[in-house]
Amino acid sequence: MIGLKKCILTDCDPIHAEVVRRMSIIGMNFQSGMIVRSFEVGACKPDERMFKEAQKRLGVEVSHVLYIDDKVSNCVAFREMGGRALQYDCTKMPIRTLEEGLRNAGVLRM
Repeated sequence: MIGLKKCILTDCDPIHAEVVRRMSIIGMNFQSGMIVRSFEVGACKPDERMFKEAQKRLGVEVSHVLYIDDKVSNCVAFREMGGRALQYDCTKMPIRTLEEGLRNAGVLRM
């Protein structure tokens, strides 16, 4: 998965956004500017503006984006734009479900 462009879309407020920004795993795995925050965009998922901002920052066509979210409604909205979406809820699904979805999407080898 090295070389993949990655972006986070988050419906959080400025205080929680700062907490996320300071997490070391975020800094190590996401380039600067690759966190799309709802309060900056003026919209929340599944509003198309959130997805379009992420697509703009990634610099790719929507058909080349795999969107992962725990909410079905967000995945449906992204698919309606022409993208691929994987619905995964870590509180209800085993990790192998995510792994299988990523393998089927061609972004995980194993």
